[in-house]
Amino acid sequence: MTVFNVFLFIISIVVLIYIVKTVNSDAFFINYAFQWLVAGIITLIAAVKPQWIFKLSDLAGFETPMNFILFICIIFLSYQIIGLISIVSVQNKKITKLVQEVSLLKKKMEDD
Repeated sequence: MTVFNVFLFIISIVVLIYIVKTVNSDAFFINYAFQWLVAGIITLIAAVKPQWIFKLSDLAGFETPMNFILFICIIFLSYQIIGLISIVSVQNKKITKLVQEVSLLKKKMEDD
């Protein structure tokens, strides 16, 4: 193992421990943490056996493994952003409905 692989292995372990701790403390929901756990496990495997990254990048037609990793990161983060935007949209609709209901109740109380 190279120094970079050891560093990547340690960082992956620290990130996985952090995610598990935040899930256990109810600061992070398990359904959101699952994707990050999978990403951490894949990074951990890549640190131990980096050869499969080279093989996958060759199969996918990328010139260098770094381009492949960057592409995968962009796809992963785009998926995360789309999911968060959908959650924000639903919450925005709920807040709008709640404000309307409170306004109607307030007006009704003032009229009585």
